Amino acid sequence: MKNIRLKVLAGFKAGESASHLSKIYALSLDQVLEWKRLTIYGHTDWVDGTRRKYSIEEKRLILEKYFSQSLGYKRFAAINNLSCRLLKNWIRKVKKSGSIDLAYRAIQVQLSSYKSNFAIVAWAVFEVK
Repeated sequence: MKNIRLKVLAGFKAGESASHLSKIYALSLDQVLEWKRLTIYGHTDWVDGTRRKYSIEEKRLILEKYFSQSLGYKRFAAINNLSCRLLKNWIRKVKKSGSIDLAYRAIQVQLSSYKSNFAIVAWAVFEVK
C-alpha cells in the first residue's frame, strides 16, 4: 500500500488528475484525495489510523506545543499525526475554560460529582426497599 501511495503522490506532482489516478490504481477517489490533502498539510508519518487514548500529561504537552507555535490546527495535527477533529476539540475545551489545567480539572470534578450523586441515589433506593 505504501508503494501505491508513493506512486499516486508522484502522479499528482506530474499533474495527473485524482480521478485518473484512482482508476489506474483501483483505489477509491476519496482515498486518493485524502492522501493528497494530508501531503499538502505536511503529513509525513503514515501510520494507519488507530484509536488511542492520550493521558492528561500527553494532552498538556501537545497543547502547549500547539499554542507556542503559529501553525494552523490542520497543519499541526498532520505534522504530529493527530486527528484534526481531536485537536480541534482539545483546543475548544482549553479556550472555553481559559487554561489547559482548568479544562481537564473540570472534567474530573464533574466525574466526582456524578459519582457522589450516584451514591446518594443508590442509598435512597436502598432505604425505600
